[in-house]
Order: sequence, then C-alpha cells, then structure tokens
Amino acid sequence: MLLSLEDSSQGYKFHATNKIGTALWQYECVLWVNPQSEDSMPVTFTKIGRIPEDWDYSYLDYFLNSIPMCTPDTDRAREPRFTCRVWFREAIRTLHAAEMFVKCADVDALERDLVTKATAAEYMRRSIPLPRFLTTNAVDAEGWL
Repeated sequence: MLLSLEDSSQGYKFHATNKIGTALWQYECVLWVNPQSEDSMPVTFTKIGRIPEDWDYSYLDYFLNSIPMCTPDTDRAREPRFTCRVWFREAIRTLHAAEMFVKCADVDALERDLVTKATAAEYMRRSIPLPRFLTTNAVDAEGWL
C-alpha cells in the first residue's frame, strides 16, 4: 500500500484489494482519515518519495490506477499468485519509470528494507526485544528519496 499524506491526520491510500466477498482484485484510491490510529492497524510508515508541494494525490492516482491486477513477468517466478504486495512492487516500478515521486531502481532492496522495519515495529509494539540480527537504520528511509 502507498499513502500520500495531506496533513498529519489524513491522506490518500493507494492499493490493490480483494475485499471480503469479492474474488476480483481491484485498484483503490481512498481518503484515509487518521491513518496512525490503533483502529487502522498500520505496521510502519516509511517515507519513500516526494510529491511536489503544488501537486496533490491525483498525480499519483494517474500513474497507479492503470496497473494491471496480475503478476508481471518480472515477478512471476517469485510470486505466481497476484497479491497486494505484487501490486505494490509494480507501483514502485511504475513511479520510478515515470521519474517522478520515487527513485528506486531495486524494488527487492526496498522490500527487504520495509520488511525489516515492519518486523522491528511489530517487535517494539509488543515490547519484545529485537533479535540481534534485526536492526533498522534511519538513514535507509531517506535513501529511497
């Protein structure tokens, strides 16, 4: 999922979903009020790009709404079944190729970094000490800009 913050209390969520009762995956761009609340259940937020100040969420939507809901050839060996994670990876590639918003030539490295941060956040949320091999580096979050 991608999130474009409008201010500290709301933003637009971009993602692929197959809501309960629906077997088909579909793109969704919706206003997300109070994304940092406990009810929203976000694991972690990591800044991976920028939108120019005079632009709004519709510029991201323009690039993201046409991503096919199927596994691209580049991911087929590792992800035979389409999921929201497959969509996220393709969204990053799309935004990188547009040379706007995100600079990320290595989606695998970004995904590894995000998984590490999310896992660390879950450990911290549950007050479980981090294993020695699992660390995060705040510099990495800015490395994707």
